Amino acid sequence: MNKKLDVIVDFYRYRTEIRSLLEKNYENTKRVDFESFLVKIDRLLIDIKNEKQSLKKSISDIQDSDLVFDENTLHKNENHLKFCELQEKYYKNLRGNVLIHRLIEIKTKKEMNEDSFFNIVKKLDFSDGIYFYNLSYYLYLIGFYDTDFSDSIFLKKMFDDFLNVKVLNISTHFSNDYFKVYSFLERFYEENFTSILFNYDENLNNKVKVRQDLDFVLFLKDIANVRILDLQNNVIEMLTNLLVDFDNDYERKVAHYTNFTVAELLGANKTKFRLNSTDFMNDPSEGNILFEYFHLNKIEYDSHNKTFLSCFTFNHNSLNQFRLYGLFDNKPCTGVSLVYDSNFFFNTNTMIMDFFNDDNLTPVTDKPKI
Repeated sequence: MNKKLDVIVDFYRYRTEIRSLLEKNYENTKRVDFESFLVKIDRLLIDIKNEKQSLKKSISDIQDSDLVFDENTLHKNENHLKFCELQEKYYKNLRGNVLIHRLIEIKTKKEMNEDSFFNIVKKLDFSDGIYFYNLSYYLYLIGFYDTDFSDSIFLKKMFDDFLNVKVLNISTHFSNDYFKVYSFLERFYEENFTSILFNYDENLNNKVKVRQDLDFVLFLKDIANVRILDLQNNVIEMLTNLLVDFDNDYERKVAHYTNFTVAELLGANKTKFRLNSTDFMNDPSEGNILFEYFHLNKIEYDSHNKTFLSCFTFNHNSLNQFRLYGLFDNKPCTGVSLVYDSNFFFNTNTMIMDFFNDDNLTPVTDKPKI
């Protein structure tokens, strides 16, 4: 089996195992060996890293060549490289997701103590998956210091709301800086907090762990920091509700209406898709609901808190949409509907479809239909 698909299959198997465990039906689940699974993910990440290096060298060799080179080959390699970078980010986030699964597993089995917790968390590479690193800290604080919260309720909510495939896809698309909490101590993102909390005494043959950084311990137990992560998780929950699933008969395609000139720039060139300020929309109230949702409707509206957006629709063949958004010089029949199906967007389905592609480098995608 393709290594990438094999990891995804095991990920779903492990999710099923943890869900059964949370529902007290663990004995009927086929178990996944966690350590072997983690090794499988790490080996795959090494393969993707080597694949990236090979593509970078190929691109560099083509560009440095004195001979006339094939633009199509260069463009194909560049696209392959971009996809590899997305794959790498996806599987790094999957790795963090799996480690949090493991914490839930040992917590549910009542095998968790601070030693076992940190033995898992120290395997998290926070620089490559900050959201899941934050989630481990969140789990630590609530799991060990919030006695008013039922373990079973909290773990089920975390599993369902913050460890699902939608969140995995969101974490792949957003930069790590988006999840970094800048009010946290700088050291929190400079080195794994396990290494700060636990410092081994060399004179005792590494058998005794000594907490030396009292300030950092107090920081970890500060309930205000939990509230910040509560807010981050609420935002994630909102984003998952905004994702298009294409999981029914009515939401199979997403379309963007524009004029032919813009469509040509987006489709035939490397022009980036632009978000526009709501100041220039035909409906000045667009975007205001977000301010109300975050209780920001009373703050001063200036360049620092404006809303930027672009419009998409599930109705890909609407005469009214062509009339409103597709005219060029107010001439009829000059608009374009750019239509995408689910495989155009990078997500877990893209990774699965990649298995069926001949070269296993680019996803099987449909080009936008005009």
